[in-house]
Amino acid sequence: MSDLLTKFILKMKNSILIVGLAIVMTALFSCNSGEEGNKDNTKVDSTETEAVEEVKVEKTEDVSFEVAGKCQKCKDRIELAAAMVDGVQFAEWNMETKVLNIKVLEGTDVTKVKNAIVEAGHDVGEQKASDEIYNSLENCCKYRDK
Repeated sequence: MSDLLTKFILKMKNSILIVGLAIVMTALFSCNSGEEGNKDNTKVDSTETEAVEEVKVEKTEDVSFEVAGKCQKCKDRIELAAAMVDGVQFAEWNMETKVLNIKVLEGTDVTKVKNAIVEAGHDVGEQKASDEIYNSLENCCKYRDK
């Protein structure tokens, strides 16, 4: 009877190992099924990539106008003055054409941008910087004819 019991125990041991191996394999495959590889071959859980924040897209407008100036210092001052106004997303002044290109959020008051530039010492169209501010500019920045 002891031989019969030993054979039974060995068969049960093999069955337990096979069932255990099946459980482990199932667990491994189910864990990997939710993962996707990225460019550097690391695994990323797809449940993490599904949770995307809602992004509000704000409309912008491109606006261009002439601004008086002469040099790199003028360019820096004009662009900084424009960029400091709420709603301005981008500002670039072209030294050759004397045109400032700005990208503003829809509804931004462009008059505020022009006023900020005038207050920095640069004429914008018919809007002139005060003589006091203009005269405080460095000599290389004096753009008005005498």
